[in-house]
Amino acid sequence: MKDARDSAQARAESLRKHAEERKDKLSVWWDKLQREWNGQMTSIRRAFEKDRTEHDAKKAKRAAESADEDAEFAVDFAYAAIEEAEYAVLDARLAHVEADELTNA
Repeated sequence: MKDARDSAQARAESLRKHAEERKDKLSVWWDKLQREWNGQMTSIRRAFEKDRTEHDAKKAKRAAESADEDAEFAVDFAYAAIEEAEYAVLDARLAHVEADELTNA
C-alpha cells in the first residue's frame, strides 16, 4: 500500500513539475485543472491519513480495554490462589493436630 501511495505521489509530483515547466505553453484551463487535481489528491490523502489514525486509535483503545480485562482476571486469579494457599496451610495444621493426637493417644 505504501508503495502504491509513494508511486502515485511521485507521478503527481512529476506531472506538476512538467506542467510548471510548460506553463507558458499550457492553456489556463489545463493549468487550473492540474492545480485542482493536486488539491483534491492532497485532500483525499489527508482524509485517508485521518481515517487510518482514527482506526489506529480505536485499535489501541480496544487493546487497552483487553489489557484491563486481563489485569482484572489476573488479580482475581491471584486472590483465589491466596485463598487456596490459606486453606492448604489450615489443612496442614489440622493434619498436624490430628497426627499429634493420634501419637499421644
